[in-house]
Amino acid sequence: MPDSPAESALAGALSRLREEMRAEFRRFGKRLEALEQEALALRNQMERSAARLDQQFETLEDKAEIEIRQAAPLLPSAENRPAFHGEPQAEEAAQKLHRDGVRYARLLVSEIELYHKAEVARGRASKNLYACLRQQIDRGYQAYQNRFGQSEIEQRHYFHEEIVRTLAQNDASLLGPGYPLPSE
Repeated sequence: MPDSPAESALAGALSRLREEMRAEFRRFGKRLEALEQEALALRNQMERSAARLDQQFETLEDKAEIEIRQAAPLLPSAENRPAFHGEPQAEEAAQKLHRDGVRYARLLVSEIELYHKAEVARGRASKNLYACLRQQIDRGYQAYQNRFGQSEIEQRHYFHEEIVRTLAQNDASLLGPGYPLPSE
């Protein structure tokens, strides 16, 4: 049975529509591939930037350590210092060390939040921040430990406190079951 002109026109229109859809899907696929490549390039650039920042922190820490060693002979020894009730110099030094620990923890955690917004949002939503940001948190913790691990502020867990405050928005349950709690 031959097709009517209306059926032929409809079949032709349908065929053209299918071809246009295939072309659109091909364009969409190419654009998606381009976006994935851009995302990968941005991630690589971010990781290189993070590595440079880590390297700069290490360099600054090394320079500070050298300066402290060079200045040590110039500082009066504990027995040559005048005795003060309550050793205000020691208290001031301890307070400064604590302030520095808090600031450094804030810096490390704010960098994680700034450079890994999508992972932070995903970790909060899934209540498993540590799984989503394990590499960044572990790297930040290591940098913090390298700087303050053997100091008198070691008993305060400023890095952990900042992770809970900033990343977990004061809800430690958002860190997830795999998060290594600091030892008391």
